[in-house]
Amino acid sequence: MSKIIGRLVNVGIGKETSRGTAAAIAYWIPKMDFSHDDKIQQVVNEQSMGIIENAIGADITQKYSEGEIKGRVVADSFGLFLLSAIGSVSSGAVGGQAGAYDHTFSTLQSGQHPSLTVGVKDANSGTGLSYALSMIDTLEINAELNKYLEMSVKYRGNVNASSTLTPSYSAQTQYFLPQHATVKFPSNIAGLGAASAISVKRVNLAISKNLEDDQVLGTLTPADRLNKQFAVEGSIELMYDSRTYIDTNMLGDLAQALRIQFTNTGVTIGTSTNPDLKIDLASVKLKEVARSQSNDDFVTQTLNFTAFYSVADTSMISVVLRNTVASY
Repeated sequence: MSKIIGRLVNVGIGKETSRGTAAAIAYWIPKMDFSHDDKIQQVVNEQSMGIIENAIGADITQKYSEGEIKGRVVADSFGLFLLSAIGSVSSGAVGGQAGAYDHTFSTLQSGQHPSLTVGVKDANSGTGLSYALSMIDTLEINAELNKYLEMSVKYRGNVNASSTLTPSYSAQTQYFLPQHATVKFPSNIAGLGAASAISVKRVNLAISKNLEDDQVLGTLTPADRLNKQFAVEGSIELMYDSRTYIDTNMLGDLAQALRIQFTNTGVTIGTSTNPDLKIDLASVKLKEVARSQSNDDFVTQTLNFTAFYSVADTSMISVVLRNTVASY
């Protein structure tokens, strides 16, 4: 067997047509960090046999796997992560921009969001390993100064199965940088288009799916892997230049819309448009405003928020991704 460094581990994802049936890998992900391990649940035999030892054995009752992928947000492959995380997508060509497409992701009102297959290939995995029925538990994006827009995806799937995998990486041009970001915080969704951008230093957004395995009698492998309540939270860091966010927004219990958008103006797709990721939250309330007040530094404030479902707008979150992929 080979001793390897993490850079020699390849990871890819594919969309499953039939839940739990391994799909072909559609995208190999250039990762920054990656972990994936097979797991078991055990029942311990704690019967007493006239001895003081605490147990006489254990048996496996469930097999599954868990993993996390960290890397840059790249417009083409990120669509599959968004689909599994949010649930539904509507795709269409951008008018007058041959080869450019918009994908609008909205929350699927179901406990069965689309499942993925995660593929792993390294020197010790033979021809490769596929982890079917992989479901996203949390999807997080983070934008900071002097860093690429990054994602962190935590998921759970079935145990490994041998698979013939051939890693193949495409040019990664549709990524996002800090200068590509725009953040707007108007009073409602209708005001998003005309609202002025606010100056921020960092933005974090996390989608949580509260995943649960549907474990049944008669098998070690769960019958399904289901998402439960859907939640969105995040934070925005910016300079502290007034008490507005403390007194008006947080203490005043003010609900506002929020748009977080990234447009890579350095890359042209179609005729004259650009890769774009636009995230709209219909109703956001601040739950905490935390200030950094070191003597020798400028005072900053971090707005920690929770997104809520807006009855008027029939939405909590809507994401539009523009790239060169025709459909997911």
